[in-house]
Amino acid sequence: MEADFLPMTDDLFNALQVHRDFMAGEWVFPAPDGGPYKVRQHVMRKLCRRAGVRAFGWHAIRHLTATILAQVDVPMVTISRILRHKSLAITERYIGRLAPMKEALELIGKGKEC
Repeated sequence: MEADFLPMTDDLFNALQVHRDFMAGEWVFPAPDGGPYKVRQHVMRKLCRRAGVRAFGWHAIRHLTATILAQVDVPMVTISRILRHKSLAITERYIGRLAPMKEALELIGKGKEC
């Protein structure tokens, strides 16, 4: 494990700051005892349950981010930096799966048959 800068939008940063202040502690998402989570195995499941959404994992957020950015033609190198991939090849694997789907979805948007 290594520390790394986590890029985020100003809106997300501000929302997390407000939430942390509301929780009146050092942690944005504290464990029931008020400290940091020691085991993160079930955190997302609990957060999803409280939010009333179907459970998903942390990695799904990364895939969604890559998908959204690729769909609006953000350069691959920028997506790679946002996801903090050490290799552009990893990002290309994420996005490479999307290319055939993107073309098909564009046809649907134009009212053409696939």
